[in-house]
Order: sequence, then structure tokens, then C-alpha cells
Amino acid sequence: MALVVISGFPCAGKTTQAHQIKEMLESRIEEAPDNVLPRNVIVINDEVLGVSRSAYDESKTEKVARASLLSATIRKLSKDHIVICDGMNYIKGFRYQIYCAAREAGVRTCTVHIANLPANCLAYNAQLPPDSCYKEETIQNLFSRYEEPNSSVRWDSPLIVFPWCDSLVSTKIHGSTSDDVGGLAHKLEGLRVLGKDGEEEDSTANVCVDGSAIVQQTLGSELPDKPAPLSEDSGQSAKANQCWSRIAEDIWTAITKGDLKPVHAAVKTATPTSTNFLHILEITTSAVLTSLLSAVNDSQTRCGALSFPCVLPNSGKSCVFEINIPMGKTINVGILQRLKRQYTTMHKQANAAGRGTSTNDEDGIAESFVKYVQGAI
Repeated sequence: MALVVISGFPCAGKTTQAHQIKEMLESRIEEAPDNVLPRNVIVINDEVLGVSRSAYDESKTEKVARASLLSATIRKLSKDHIVICDGMNYIKGFRYQIYCAAREAGVRTCTVHIANLPANCLAYNAQLPPDSCYKEETIQNLFSRYEEPNSSVRWDSPLIVFPWCDSLVSTKIHGSTSDDVGGLAHKLEGLRVLGKDGEEEDSTANVCVDGSAIVQQTLGSELPDKPAPLSEDSGQSAKANQCWSRIAEDIWTAITKGDLKPVHAAVKTATPTSTNFLHILEITTSAVLTSLLSAVNDSQTRCGALSFPCVLPNSGKSCVFEINIPMGKTINVGILQRLKRQYTTMHKQANAAGRGTSTNDEDGIAESFVKYVQGAI
């Protein structure tokens, strides 16, 4: 049914948000009035696949890790599942691959960007056990290589920016919330959801507070000269709940009512054709040509409407077709043979490209050939 692609820095809180989104989707599915929605919401990430964070230390193992995430995601894509691809997804080419796979599977897509500060990510990574954390060199390398999602490109659209907030994500550091750690908190002031072609649906500024420094992240319109003051805990909680409700609603709308991207011709599954289609095409057009030529030779006039009977060779069915011969136009065996070759060649090429007809409808072939001749003369 849909694919939700999570993107963000390492240790940015992506998995926490992925499971929060999963719970939200499951809750909404249960509340849905009909039973047409899928019942399976699947989260796929490195932890599920057994990929350790040390895999990102070297390019060779990193490629294997990305390939595992990609293949596992593609295997689960179907109209019966909502798949949440919970990973850094930091390379735009990788996100494009996932987008193409989703488009081929006929499911809707949505990108959720978990926007967090590198300082927050480093602080969280430092508290992890040595066998579960990123090396300092590795995480800094991933920061520098991260290609942020862009709503102006089709594979990242619709893009929902999910700013990290301690009220939304309760990250524990030394037994306390991240609020207690030297001002590593973002204050969530706004959210912008970017739709098709980068069109802005909601434009507000997001102001982040980091200790005494003010980190301003522009999510829409110009930022104010002064940051808004921090609200009380209750106010922050209410604001966080309101923002989460908006995020949840936007994600739900994107995966249930968003546009289904058409499959590109290069990856479109070829239409199956009957094994004897080419044979029927050949004998049917030959029968129509013979009947038409006979009717032209027997006709008293050389122009105007001309009806002629034709017996379809495969089924033995008798049909009557009509063609209008323009004044001054000569129809002979040479012209009809040339038109027949053009028509059959066109359909043979379409059949080889997987665009041929899937039936042996003699009536349809005969009628189509008569229309082709009529258009050519």
C-alpha cells in the first residue's frame, strides 16, 4: 500500500520515531471504518537485519549493509503492507532506488526527515556501549556525506520534516532527559510539509535553542529577528502533542490519499502476449487484404463507401467491414501489401517490446487493420 522512508543523521532518533509512526498507523488502521486497509505495518532497519554499526566503518561493508536494507525493503513492498524503511538513507541515489521500486510495486511513497543537530547525535552515540556505537571517525564521515532530502525532486516528495524535540523524543542520557545536558534541546516552533514539486503546504520557522547559541533552521518563511522564548514544560508538552498530531495526519494523508506515481516505461512489466498471436495477426490481415482487394475489383465504382465481407480464417466467423475510398485514390494489390507489411511490422515490434495485445481477438485485429488502411489512404 505504501512506503515511508525515514532519513536523518546517525543516532538522530530515527528508530524511535519509526516505531512511533508504526504505532500511529496501526491505531488508525484499527479505527478505519472499512477493512480495505492493510493490517501489516512493517519496520525494516539495520537492527532487524542484524547489521552492526561497525559495517559503516569501511566502504565495502557499507555497500553490503545498504544492499541488505534495499533488498529487504523491496521484498516487503506490496499493496497489502505499509513498509517503514528505517535507516539513514543518506544517499539520494539510494532513496531514488527505493522510490523506483515502490513505483514499480504500485504503492504510495512518503519521506520523513528526522532533523536533528549533530551535537545531539554525538551525545547519544557517546552513551552507547562500545560494541553498539559508531566510531568517532565513522559518525563524522556520515555527517559530512549526508545528502538531505529535497522536496523539489520526485523521489523525496512528499517530504515531511520532523524536527527533533525532547518533548517528542525522550532520549535518556545518564538517566536524565536530554533537557539536562547543557542545552542540547531543540524547541519546536513549526513544521513544514512539502508536497509535490516542492510546493509548500505549511510555512513556518523552526527555531532551535542550543545552550546560549541559537541555531535557526529555516523550514519556510524568513526567521524572526529574535527567537521565541522557551515555554514552560506544560506549554512545550502541549505544543509537542499538537505538532505530533499534525505530523501524524500528514503522514496518514500521504500514504492513503497521495498520488500513485506511474511506472516508468523502462521498468514497466511487459504485457504477456498469446503464443500464437503473430500467426493470427498474419493470417487475419491477409484474409482482410484478399477480401478488400476482391471487393474493389468487383465494384462498379472506384470511390466512395465500400462494404465487403470477410471470413476470419481461425474462427470461420463471417464479418462485414466498410471502407471509404477517396475520389481519385487508386487501391491495388501493391498498395495493400505495403500497408499490410507496415501494420504487421508495427505490431511485431510492439509485441517484442512487451506492448502487444494479450488476446487472439480476430475481430479486433481485422477491424484495427481496416481502420489502419482507411487512415493510410
